Amino acid sequence: MLTPDPKFTPNTPGSEKSDLGDSHSGEKSTRSDASRTRRLLDRQADALEQLVFVLDPSKKPKKRGVARFVGYMMLASSIVLGGYEFVSWVFEQWERRAMIANWLAVARDMQDVENAPELALELLEQANEVDPQSADVVRLRAYVRGMQAVKRLLQLDRPMSTEDVAIAAAAAAEASLLEQLDPNAPDWALLRGQLAMAQREPERARAYFETALSLDPENVLVRVRSADMHFEHGKSIETTDPVAAKEEFATAKRFLDEALVIDSQSKLAWLYRGLHALRDDPTEALRAFDQAIAIDARFELAVRNRAIALINLERFTDAESALHRALEIQPDSVGALGNLSYLYGINDDYESALLYARRATEVGPDSLNAWIWRAALEFDMSTLAEGAGRSSDADALRTAARVSYDKAIELHPRSAEVRKERSQFFRKSKELQLAGADARQATMLAPSDPFAWFVLAEYQLEIGEFDAAKTSLEKVLSLDPKFDTAHAMLAQLSEREGNFAAALVSLGKAIEVAEPDFQARFRRDRALFHERRGDLPLALADAIAARSAQSEEFELWFLEASLLVKLGRLEEACAALVEANQRRPDTAEVVELRAKANCGGH
Repeated sequence: MLTPDPKFTPNTPGSEKSDLGDSHSGEKSTRSDASRTRRLLDRQADALEQLVFVLDPSKKPKKRGVARFVGYMMLASSIVLGGYEFVSWVFEQWERRAMIANWLAVARDMQDVENAPELALELLEQANEVDPQSADVVRLRAYVRGMQAVKRLLQLDRPMSTEDVAIAAAAAAEASLLEQLDPNAPDWALLRGQLAMAQREPERARAYFETALSLDPENVLVRVRSADMHFEHGKSIETTDPVAAKEEFATAKRFLDEALVIDSQSKLAWLYRGLHALRDDPTEALRAFDQAIAIDARFELAVRNRAIALINLERFTDAESALHRALEIQPDSVGALGNLSYLYGINDDYESALLYARRATEVGPDSLNAWIWRAALEFDMSTLAEGAGRSSDADALRTAARVSYDKAIELHPRSAEVRKERSQFFRKSKELQLAGADARQATMLAPSDPFAWFVLAEYQLEIGEFDAAKTSLEKVLSLDPKFDTAHAMLAQLSEREGNFAAALVSLGKAIEVAEPDFQARFRRDRALFHERRGDLPLALADAIAARSAQSEEFELWFLEASLLVKLGRLEEACAALVEANQRRPDTAEVVELRAKANCGGH
C-alpha cells in the first residue's frame, strides 16, 4: 500500500480542534443529532477535497455539494469498515487509479511514439482486467484498435481486399465511438483522416486533419500525418499539375517544421523529413534519419530508410550494415529484407539477392512489390544460368519467375507495373502472344506511363510490326522527351528505313539526355552505326569516349581494338587488346584479333 503524504492533514484548520475536543472529553453534546451529522459530513467533505487534491493533483477539487454526497458514501463506508479499513480502502482506490493511469500513459506512448499497437493493446487488456468499467480504457482501446487497422491499411502496396475493406469499416466504427465518447479530443479526427489517406481520399483526409488541429493545436502527430498526406498527394499530381504539387510539398515541409518547433525530439517528424528529402537530396535525408536514430537507436523505420539514403549515395557497405541492423531490430521487416535483396542485386550478388527476396515474400506474402522484385530477380538469374550453360537451372528459375509474376497479378490484377514486367518476361521467353496481351493491357491501365508504351514497342519490334513500334516510340517520347532508350530504338528503326540522318539525330539525342553512367552505352551504339556506314574515324572517336567512361568493360576495349585494326593502327590495337584480355582472359575473339594485328609478344 502507498504511504500517505506526511504533509497531508485530514482536517481543515479552525474547525477540527473543537470537534475532536468534544469527542474525546466525554462531555455531552447539546446539539441535535441532525446538526452533529451535518458537521461531520462537512468535515468529511473537507477531508475528501484535500485527499483528492494531494493524491491526484490533475483532479480539480469537487464542489462542496458533490463532495458532501461523496462524504455520505465515505461515512457509510467508514461505519461498515472501521477506521483502519476505511483509510486502506481510500488508498487502494487511489493506487488502482494510479496504476491504470500509468498503463494508459505507457499504452499511448507505445501507440503514438513506438508505433507498436500490439503492445499497447496488451497493456490496455491488463488495465481492463483491473477496471472493466473505466471510460479512459475503453476510449484508448478504441483509438489503438483503429490506429492498428490504419497502420495495416497505409502499408498496403496493392488494392484493398475484402478483408481490408472490413478492417477499414471496423476502424471507422472505432472512430465513431471515439467521437461519441469525447468529441473534443482530436483522436477521432486523426483516425478518420488516416483512414481517408488509406482510401486515397486526400480532400477528406485534409478536412479531418484540420479538425484535429483545431481541437488540439499543439498535436505533433497530427502535423506529421498532415505533412505526409500533403506530400503523397503532391507526388500523385506531380506529372499532371506540377505547380499544385509544388505547393503541396511546401505545405508538407511547413507542417514538419511546425512539428519540430513544438517537439524537437519527435522522432516521427525527423523520420518524415528524411522520407520527403529522399526524392531530391539523399544527404539531407541521411541527416534527418540520423537525428531520428539519435533520439531512438532502435527506430527500425529510420534505420531502414537511412540505408536507402546510403544506397542513393552509393555507400553500399554502410547501407548493408544499416539494413542488417534493421533486421536485428525487426527480423520480419519486409522492407528491410526487400531493400537488402535490392542492394545485393545491384552489386551482382544474385544468390544473396534471391535469398532475401524469397524471405521477403515469405514474411510478407501480401506485398506486391516483394513479389515483383522476386520475379524479376528469378528471371534475370535464369538468363545468366542459360548463358553459363546451366539449362536445368535456367528452366527452374524461369518457372519460379512465372509463379512469382502470377502471384503478383493475383494480388493486383490491374497493376500496370506487373503487366509491364511480365510482358518483358514473356517476350524474352518467346511467349509472344502473352507478351503482347500484357503490354497492351499495361498501356490501357496506365496510358500516361511512357514505360508502358516502350514495353509495347519492344514487343512490336519483336514480331516485326515496325510501323506500330515507331508510333509507340513516338508516344513514349511525347510523354518523356528524356527517355534515352526510346531515342536509341527510334534510331534503329530510322536506320532500317534508310533514313541515316534521322538515325544519327536520334543517337545524338540519346547521348544528350542520358545520365552520365549510361552515355557510354549510346556512344557505343553510335560507334557501331558509324562503323556500319564506313565512317571509321568517327566510330573510333565514339568508341574511345565510351571506353574512357566505362574503362572496366571488356566489350568497349575490344571494340576500340577492332576499329584500330581496321584503321591499320596495329600497335595501339595490341595495347587495347592487352586491356581487353585482362578483363576477359584468352577469349577466342581476342586471340583471333591479336593474330590478325600481329601482336606477337603483347
